Amino acid sequence: MAVALPAGYDWQLGHPCDRTQLLDYLQASVRESLGSASPLGHLSSTLDRFLSRETPIWWVVTARDRQIVGGLWAGRSQEQRRGDRQTHVFLVYVEPSHRRRGLATALLMQAEEWARAQGDRGLSLQVYADNPGAIALYQRAGFSVESLNLSKPL
Repeated sequence: MAVALPAGYDWQLGHPCDRTQLLDYLQASVRESLGSASPLGHLSSTLDRFLSRETPIWWVVTARDRQIVGGLWAGRSQEQRRGDRQTHVFLVYVEPSHRRRGLATALLMQAEEWARAQGDRGLSLQVYADNPGAIALYQRAGFSVESLNLSKPL
């Protein structure tokens, strides 16, 4: 069962053959967060490694013309401290012209519903530290910082 979407939008279940659309959204997400000069080649290999029937995709489409305007891609992982099974959100993306209408919140609620149906005990995701809009969205949805991912360029 899918969560309710705002008026004018419907759900469309995705499929691994939707790779091109998923890659477009992954690339758009990285470009919006890190800038247009960001390398994107690794995103294709991420899809090669993780995209399958076991990692579902949900699209948000316009009710009138069935155009995809947002998407969610999720999979299952294991929480590292306690070992609990959890759902990991690989992607939440909404086209800029359709933002601030509750679509991203609905996508996160869909991830939570799917996680519960799988018997998972939590949700995880990664967000860039310099993306305050996404951080605020995730905090409103009940996410909190559990760890920090540190890196050092060499």
